[in-house]
Amino acid sequence: MISAESTVTSAAERRKGHKPHPPARRSWLNFRWTHGERVDVAKLGELERAVMEVLWARAEPATVRAVHEELSDRDLAYTTVMTVLTRLAAKGVVRRKRSGRAWLYAPAATREEYVAELMLEALEMTGDRDSALVRFAQSVTNDEADALRKALERGESP
Repeated sequence: MISAESTVTSAAERRKGHKPHPPARRSWLNFRWTHGERVDVAKLGELERAVMEVLWARAEPATVRAVHEELSDRDLAYTTVMTVLTRLAAKGVVRRKRSGRAWLYAPAATREEYVAELMLEALEMTGDRDSALVRFAQSVTNDEADALRKALERGESP
């Protein structure tokens, strides 16, 4: 297991002479580190996001067949959906468990937790977090600002 304090450099980066990634905050959502490599949570493709929308909309874990049926309007092959779910599991974005001969897939985090991770990652990319937060605060509606203010006053955390 890799600690949050370690740096990560892929074999390809080492061959090319790249410097290691700076240490990143380890997310309990397991989006940040998978199989020793840093995973960029923002790098879900359009099809991966569509699959995640199906899983987030369901109250129970789903089989590949159930997800495939939900995406029937896209005319995707069953194996395509299976591959996407397998890759999402490898990234740590979904969790899977056996149910007989099939796998059941469920999101590793809620949509809200995932979006919060995207926002935190965006903050990590800026050299000036305070300025980015101020710009963000200036762009939200009054209702959204009130919700943030109330959450901060209550000391809410995920």
